[in-house]
Amino acid sequence: MLNCLGSYESMADNPSSRRLSMSMNFLGMKKTIKNVKNVIKSTTARSSSSSNSKEVEHATKPNLSSVDPYTETVITPVTPTVAEDELKETPRPQIETKIRPKISPFPTSHLNHNSEKHPGHSSPGLVRAEWQRTLWDEAYDQIRKQDKSMVQWYEMIISGDLQQSASEAAPRRRSSEPLENLISQTDFLLRREQMNELLSRWFERSGGGETIRPNARGRDGNDALLPSYEAIFAEAAKKRRTETVIAWVPACYASKILRNPTFANREDCSRIIYVISRMEWYDLLSKLHSGDQGDDSHDSKLHDRIVDLYAAILSYLIKVVCSHFNKLDINLPMESINAKSDFEGIIEAESELPRFNKNWIMNPLNEKLEMTTWVEQAEPDTANGQRVKNSKLIEDLHVIDPRPRHMDTTDPKKKRAIDDIYNLLLKRSEYNDFRNWTESENRLLWISGAPGQGKTMLLNGVVQALPMEPSAKYLSFFFFDYRGPDSNNAAAALKTLIWHILTQQPALEIHLQEKCETTGRKHFDHPNDFIALSAVFYAMINDKEFQDTYVVIDSLDECTYDGARVGIGAFLDLIVMSISQSNRIRWLVSSNDKESIMSKFKGCNQQRLTLGSSEQGLHVVMESYITYMVSRLAADRSYDKELEEIIVKRFYQQEAYNYLWVDIVCEALRSEENWYVEDSMNELETLRDLQGLYGHLHHKLNTAPKQQDRDFYFDVLSTMAIVHQSLHINELRGLVSWPKRVNLEVILAKCSGFLQVRDKVVSFRHRSARDYVRTQILDLPKTSKAQAKLTILCLDSLARNLGKNFSLLEDGLRGLPESVSSAASSYESLHWAMHLTEISDVTMNTDILAQVHSFLNEHFLIWVDALGTAKRTPQATMQLQQADLVLQQMRKETTDEPNSLCDLIHDAHMFLQIHQSTNTSIDLPASNTLLFCPENSIIKKFWLTRAFRWLSDPPMMDQYWSPNFTNFRGHTDWIRDIAISSDGQLIASGSDDGTVRIWDTQTGTIQHKILVGTTIWVWSVAISKKFVAASTDDNTIMVWDLYTGHILKRLDSHTSVTGALCFSPTEDKLACSYDQKVLIWDVAGKSEAWQGKEIWEDVTASSLAFSPDGRFLIMVASTIRVWDIERGSMRGSFGDPIEQINCAVFSPYNAGEKKLIASGSDDGTVCIWNADDDPKLRRTESLEDIQNNIPEEGQLDEVKETGITKPMLVFGDEASKHRSSIYSVAFSPDGSQLASASNFTIDIWDCITGKRLRTLQAPDLNLRTIVFVPPDGAYIASSSYDKNVHLWNAVGRHKEAVPGTIAPKRKAVDELAICPHGKIIAGARSGGSIFLWDLESNKPIHREMKFDHSSDVRSLAFSPNGEKLLSASDDRTAQVCDVATGERLHIFNGHDDWVRCAAWSSDGNYVASASDDGSIRVWKIGGKEEPEPIFVKEDAHGGSYVKAVAFSPDMKYLVSGGNDTNVKVWDQSKHDAWETEAALLEGHTDNVLNVLVTPDSKHVLSASFDGTLRMWDLENTKETQPPINIDWVDTKMWWYPPPQRDQKTPSYVMSPQGIQPLSPSSSDIFESQTAGHWWFRYDDQSSGCWIKFKNQNIIFLPREYLPRSSLVVGDKAVIGTSSGNVHVFGASEGKSV
Repeated sequence: MLNCLGSYESMADNPSSRRLSMSMNFLGMKKTIKNVKNVIKSTTARSSSSSNSKEVEHATKPNLSSVDPYTETVITPVTPTVAEDELKETPRPQIETKIRPKISPFPTSHLNHNSEKHPGHSSPGLVRAEWQRTLWDEAYDQIRKQDKSMVQWYEMIISGDLQQSASEAAPRRRSSEPLENLISQTDFLLRREQMNELLSRWFERSGGGETIRPNARGRDGNDALLPSYEAIFAEAAKKRRTETVIAWVPACYASKILRNPTFANREDCSRIIYVISRMEWYDLLSKLHSGDQGDDSHDSKLHDRIVDLYAAILSYLIKVVCSHFNKLDINLPMESINAKSDFEGIIEAESELPRFNKNWIMNPLNEKLEMTTWVEQAEPDTANGQRVKNSKLIEDLHVIDPRPRHMDTTDPKKKRAIDDIYNLLLKRSEYNDFRNWTESENRLLWISGAPGQGKTMLLNGVVQALPMEPSAKYLSFFFFDYRGPDSNNAAAALKTLIWHILTQQPALEIHLQEKCETTGRKHFDHPNDFIALSAVFYAMINDKEFQDTYVVIDSLDECTYDGARVGIGAFLDLIVMSISQSNRIRWLVSSNDKESIMSKFKGCNQQRLTLGSSEQGLHVVMESYITYMVSRLAADRSYDKELEEIIVKRFYQQEAYNYLWVDIVCEALRSEENWYVEDSMNELETLRDLQGLYGHLHHKLNTAPKQQDRDFYFDVLSTMAIVHQSLHINELRGLVSWPKRVNLEVILAKCSGFLQVRDKVVSFRHRSARDYVRTQILDLPKTSKAQAKLTILCLDSLARNLGKNFSLLEDGLRGLPESVSSAASSYESLHWAMHLTEISDVTMNTDILAQVHSFLNEHFLIWVDALGTAKRTPQATMQLQQADLVLQQMRKETTDEPNSLCDLIHDAHMFLQIHQSTNTSIDLPASNTLLFCPENSIIKKFWLTRAFRWLSDPPMMDQYWSPNFTNFRGHTDWIRDIAISSDGQLIASGSDDGTVRIWDTQTGTIQHKILVGTTIWVWSVAISKKFVAASTDDNTIMVWDLYTGHILKRLDSHTSVTGALCFSPTEDKLACSYDQKVLIWDVAGKSEAWQGKEIWEDVTASSLAFSPDGRFLIMVASTIRVWDIERGSMRGSFGDPIEQINCAVFSPYNAGEKKLIASGSDDGTVCIWNADDDPKLRRTESLEDIQNNIPEEGQLDEVKETGITKPMLVFGDEASKHRSSIYSVAFSPDGSQLASASNFTIDIWDCITGKRLRTLQAPDLNLRTIVFVPPDGAYIASSSYDKNVHLWNAVGRHKEAVPGTIAPKRKAVDELAICPHGKIIAGARSGGSIFLWDLESNKPIHREMKFDHSSDVRSLAFSPNGEKLLSASDDRTAQVCDVATGERLHIFNGHDDWVRCAAWSSDGNYVASASDDGSIRVWKIGGKEEPEPIFVKEDAHGGSYVKAVAFSPDMKYLVSGGNDTNVKVWDQSKHDAWETEAALLEGHTDNVLNVLVTPDSKHVLSASFDGTLRMWDLENTKETQPPINIDWVDTKMWWYPPPQRDQKTPSYVMSPQGIQPLSPSSSDIFESQTAGHWWFRYDDQSSGCWIKFKNQNIIFLPREYLPRSSLVVGDKAVIGTSSGNVHVFGASEGKSV
C-alpha cells in the first residue's frame, strides 16, 4: 500500500502519536521533551559580559545560524525561559523559530543546513526561467519569515523522505538523535531541485493509474472503485511549470488525508480538492505580472496580490501537512496550526484580484460618472442620504442613523424657526469664511454660548443646509447629549463620525477593516474604544481618497460620561490634530464658554462666534420660535385663540432671548389647568434666570396639597437625578415602587418643568435641571438613602422579570423566553451594582445584603444566561468588577462574615470573569461555568445541585478564587514587558511575536496592534498619554503616536542591544538605553525636532525610572545610579555590584518626605534605599568618578569599607531570599505598599514595617514585569511568558499558600490507567512521577509510588489482579511497583531508546515491552529487582520503531505494531519464546499505535495514526470487517469490565475518549448500563472539548481544562489536564441527564 512520498522511518516519531497526542486536538502538548528534543540546544541564560552582567534575559533565547541570503537574517529556533535551575537543560516546549539579526550579541549554535549551491547559480549569464527567482519563491520566503516555526517543522517532515531517497539503506535514526532539516535555507535553486526530487519520488510510488482500494468506512459505508487520487494528482501535476513544484510537494503530502477521510478532517478534504483543482489557474496568474515592478504602482500592487495569494496557498498546505501528518517530536502548539484561517486567507487573496481590477479601473470610472450626476442632483439619492446599501462592516458599527432626527423638515413651523436662526448665521462673516474652502485657512469655527441660546437649533439648521449648497461637501455630524450612553461620550461621537464618512465614502472602509483584523474585533461599542477608533479616523482623513468633509459637533461640553476613561479632552485633541494633519476637513463645534475648551483651540486655525442676546436680528428669530412653541402648547391643551395670543404677547414683552427659558415656561404652563394659565404666567415672567425658575417649580411641587403627591414628585425627581442615563417609562415605573393605580404619566406631567418624555423615554429637560435637583433637592444623606432604595428596587424589578423558572437551566441559552432575554438589557440589569457602590457604609447595610443574597441565590444563573443572549456579559462583568473593587477597599479588616456583602459581590464578579473567559466562541449556559468554580464559591454552593441534579461527583477544583481574576489574550509569544499609562487607562505590552499591543485596562480589549516586525522581539515598552515607545532585539528604538499608530521616531543602534526605556511623569522626556549609552530625549515638540542628550556611556541599562517630579533618573546596570537631570550630574549610587540588581523604581513622594528607591536583585533580595542619603557617604558623585572607580576583582571588600550605602530596609527573611531572581518591583500609587515579582510569585510588602502582606502565586506563568494600576492601585498587572497580560487583585483577602513559600508547580497529567476493579486510577505526570487516585472518594491517594523514572512515562497498566502497576518511559526502562505499598518491585533495563509500551500477560507473570530501538522484550515477574529479559526480538519491524505490544490471553501469541504501518503476530514456538512470525497483517497506511487481542484469542484490534480501527482474524490473517473510521485523540484500548478468558468478543472496546462499538450492530451500546455512557469530543469551533452523555453534549471543557489524558469508567468520566489536575465527573444512578 502506498505511503505518500515514502515512509517516515528516517524521522523521529511523534511521542504522542499513539493517541494522535492529545496535542493534536486537545492541545495537550508536553512541556518538556528531555531525550529526543535536541533539535534546538538550550543556551546559557545570562550574558557573561562584565560591563553588563544582566541584559534583561537577552540570552534566554539562542540563535541558530541558518542565514537567509535575501533578508540577511539568521534563522533562529527558540528555547524557553523557565525557572533558572531548569534553564540550562530544558528546551522550550515549542519550536518557535525567529528571524535574527545577522550580527547577534548572543552565543549561537547551528543547525546542519545544506550549504551547497546550484552549479550555475553564480553565473551572470543565466537567463533560463527555471533559474530565476519566481513569485512562488517569493511567497515561500514570505511565509518562512512570517511563520518560520511552521515552515521548519514542515521541512523536517519532508527531509526524512529526502534523506531516504538519498540513501535507502540509511540506518534507523534513534529517537534521542537530533533531527536534520535538509531543505536548503540559502539557495532557492537547490531548494527547487530538492522539491523536484521529492515530487518525482511521489510519481514513482503513485503508479499513475492504479485504482484505490475501497475507502475506509463507518458502520454504514459503501465500497466504490474510483481512479486513485495519486493518478488524478499526477495528471494535474504534469501541466505544472517547473517553479510550481514548491506548491505541488505540500499539496501531495496534504492529499494523503483523502485516503482516510474522517469526520475530523472532512473540511480539509474539501479544501484540498478546491486548491488542487485551481492550481493551473493559480500558476497562470503569474503571467499577468510583467516581472519588473519598477515605479509602476499598478504592476507593483498586482505583484503583491499574487504573492499574497501564493503565500496563502503554501501556508494552508503546509499547515495541513504539519497538523495531519507530523511524525516529529516537536511540540509546536496546535493552536498555532489554524489551517482553516489560512484557507480563508486563500479565498480572501483570490477575491483581492478582481477587487484589484475594480479599484484600479471600474471604481475610478464610476466615480467620474457619479461625480457628474451628484453635482447635478445636489441631493442624496435616498431619503437617508445613503447612496449604497451599507456593508456588514458599517452595520457592525451599531450606529443608529441620526439623519432622520436632525434633518427632518416635515414640520413647517419648526423648519421656519430653524431657518430663521440659520439665516442669522449666514450673515456672520466668521461662518462664511469657514465655508470658503478655496481662500480661507480657518478650518475650525467654534460657536459658544450659555445654555438656552439656541446652539443646538442653530446646528440643526447647519446640518440641514450644508448638503444643499451648490458646491456640496460631504457632511459628518454628532449631537452630544449627556442623557444617553450612545450620545454622551467621545467614543460614541467618533464612531458616528466614522459611520457618516463611510456611508458617503465607502472606499475608506479598508481602514476600519484593517483595524478589525489587527485587533481581532468586530465591534467598538464601549466608551473606552476611543483610541481604537481614533486610529481609524486619522487613517481615513489622511487617505488620498478622502474628500472635503464638514464635521459638525453640537454641545461638546455634554461629553460627560463618568464611566469612560477618555473624555472631552481627548476629543478636543482629536479636533486639533486632525486640522494639523488634513486640509480636507473642517470642524464646526458648539459648546458653552468653558476655559478648557478655549485653551485647547488656541494655536490652530480657528475662529470663534459667541451667541448672545445682543445678536442683531435675534428678536425676530426668538419671536418666530415663541410663536412655534406656544402654538404647540395651545394645540395640546386646547387653548382658545385669545389665550394663545395673550401668552405669545406676554413672551414678546419679556424679550425672552433664551430658548431653554421659553421651553421650561411652556412646559410649566402645560401642567396648569387652562383657567390658571394667565396667573401662572404672571408668576413665571418675573423669574428671568434658570435657577430662579427651577426654584419656583420646586416650590410648587413641594407645596402640593397632599403629602403622598409630594412624595411621588420627590421619588421621580430623585430617581432620575441619580440614575446614569435616560430611562424608558416602563423602566422608571419599576424603580419607583408606587401603589398599583398611581399614574406615572400624570406625575411626570406635573414635573415637566424639570423632566421631559420623548418617545416614552424620560430624561431631564437640560443638564442644569438635573444639577438643580442634585444640589437643591437632594443632600448627601438623602442621596445615599435614595441609592439604597434604588439598588433594592433594581434587584427586585430584575428578579420579577427573570422569574424563578429553574427548569430553564437545563436548556441553557436555548430555553430562555424573549421576556427573560430582554430583561438583561434593562437599566436595572446593568446598573444595580453601580448604585450599590454609591451607598454610604453599604457593607453595613443589612437590607442590601439580604436583597443581594436573595438575588444571587434565586436568579443569578438565569440572569447570566440572559446576559449572554443579549450580548451584555462584558458590561455586567465590568460593573461587578468595579463594585468588587470598591467593596474590597471599604471592607474592614475585622469583617470575617463568610457571606458578607463583599464576599457575595466578589464571588459574583469572579463567576462572570470565568464565564466570560470560557464563553468565547460558543454560547454556553451559566450552569456549565459552575463546574469550574472553586469549591468555596458561594454561587457554586447556591446552584450546583439545582443545575446538575444528575451529577453525583462534581469535579474537584481549587478551594478559593485566584487573585489573578482576568487575562488579556492576543499575543502569540512571550510577553517580555508591559507599561501602564499614568492615568491607568491603557497598558502597553511588548512581545516576541513582533508586536506592541495597547489594551484598555478596564475592558481588556485591544485598542492598537502595532506590528514592529514579524521576526523581531520587543524587549521593552513605555507609554505616555501621547506616545508609545519600544526597544527591540534588532537594536532599534521606535516611538509611535498613541492615537494614530504612526511611527514618529526610529533610532538604530549598530553596536549594542537596546535596553530599557521610560517616559518622564511630565511626559515630555523619554529616557532610553541605546548604543551602549543612556540618553534623555526631549519629546515635547514635533518629532522632527526631538533631541537626545547623552548622560551615560559604555553601559546598557536593564532598568530606567524617573522620579515622580521628573528631576532624577534611575539607571540600573548591576548597581543603581541616580542622575540629577537639572544639574546634569550624578546624584549618587546604591548597591553592591556583586548583588546584581535587576530593577529599581522611585517611590511616589506622597509616601513621605523621604525620596525612596526600591530595588530587586538576582539573589531574590528586595530593598528600599533612602535617596536623600548624604552623597558624600557614597564612593562616587559624578559620571567620571563612577567610570574611574569601578572596583577590580578582589577589591569589593575595600569598596564596602569606603562607603557603599546600605539599604534602609531589606524585605523578607533568609528563606525567601535566593529562591528566584527579582525581575520587577513596583510601588503602589500612594507609596504605602511595594510589589516584587519573581518567576512564579508576586509578593506585596508594607513599606513601613517590611511585613509581607500577600503572596500571589503564579506557578505556571514565568512573570516578568509588574505594575500597580492607577489611580487606586487595587490591581496589579503583570507580563509573563504564557503570552498573556494578567490582572491581579491586590486588595482584599486571598486564601493562598503560606507567604514566603512557592506553591509547587504541578506538571501535566500525561497518562491515566484504570485498575481492573474500577476503584483506583493511576496517573503519570510529565517528567516521570506517578500517583494514585481513589475514584470512590474522588481524592488523591497520598501514597508515594517509588518509580524512579527520569523522563516522561509513555504507558501505564495495572496487572490483571490490580496489585501491581507497570510503566514504560522515555528513560529506556519499564518498571513495576506494588500498588498497596508503593514500593518498586522491578526495573527492566536493556532497551537503548524510548520504551513506548509495556503490557501484562493475562496471568500477570510476564511483561512485554516495545521500544524505539526496534526490539520487543519479555520479562518474567518475580525474583530479581533488575532481571534480564527471558526473550528479545530485535528488529521486530524491520528496523522501524515498535509502538505497541500485547499478549493474547492464551499466551500463544505476542502481537506488535510499528511505524512501518504493519501489525505482526509472533507465535510461541517454544516456552517463553515468541520467535516465529505467524502473520503479517497489512492494511494500515500509517503508524500502528495500539494493539489488543480479544478475550478468546481469536482476533486482534489495531488502531492507527491513519484514523482507522481494524479487526483481524488470527487464523486466516484477514480483516473480519471493513475498517472503522475513528477520530480518537488517544489510541489506547482496553476491555472494561475486564472479560473472562475465552469469553466471546465484546461488542465494544474502551478508549480514553469513551466506548467504541466494534460493529454497526452494536450502535445501541450507549444504552448499556455497564459500559459507560460518557464520551469526549473535541470541538473545532471553540478549541475546547465536549463531554457527551448518551451522544448528547452536556459539559463543555474550556481550553484551560482540555484533557491531556482521559478515561471513561462506568458512570464516571476522568480527565487529566496540562495544569496537573485530575477532574472526575460522575452521574447518579437512576437520574436523567
